[in-house]
Amino acid sequence: MFSALVRNSISTLLSQKRRSICTMISLAWAVASFLLLVSYGRGFDVALRDAFYAVGQDIVLMGDGQTSEQKGGMRAGRRIFPQKKDVDEIREAVPLVAAISPEIMRTVTVIRGTRQKEYMVRAVRPEYERIRNIRMTSGRWINSEDDFNSRRVVVLGAKVAKELFGNSPETGEE
Repeated sequence: MFSALVRNSISTLLSQKRRSICTMISLAWAVASFLLLVSYGRGFDVALRDAFYAVGQDIVLMGDGQTSEQKGGMRAGRRIFPQKKDVDEIREAVPLVAAISPEIMRTVTVIRGTRQKEYMVRAVRPEYERIRNIRMTSGRWINSEDDFNSRRVVVLGAKVAKELFGNSPETGEE
């Protein structure tokens, strides 16, 4: 019974060669398209996860805002800027906050020898490394002792270090 079914299938395939070839090509195309779309979807998923992880995990960002209502004799729509004291108040008032760091961004002119260029500089606290998932390749991150003693410590990104120091080691330099 099974051998008769196989013989009948083979004879039909051979008698309808064009139709058989088109069917096989279309099936191969469907399988290839399915695999390509699944691979693309997984690659997109990995890229998105990496991008979100680079920003930080379980992170809340807070920026400038404005009031929506009038209160205490002040007008509605007034601009509000977070202050450094707000960070300490949040740290004390919300015990579930694991780490908190202000981030003050400014553009500064950096001069080293004959090289001069403008860079974006961020003033942060030591917790920022943990919050933003930063990994150091050399040197060290700022610590609470640097913060307490108001030391001037700079952590350079790879691109800035290359532009300022070339191939010479940048750790410990001024």
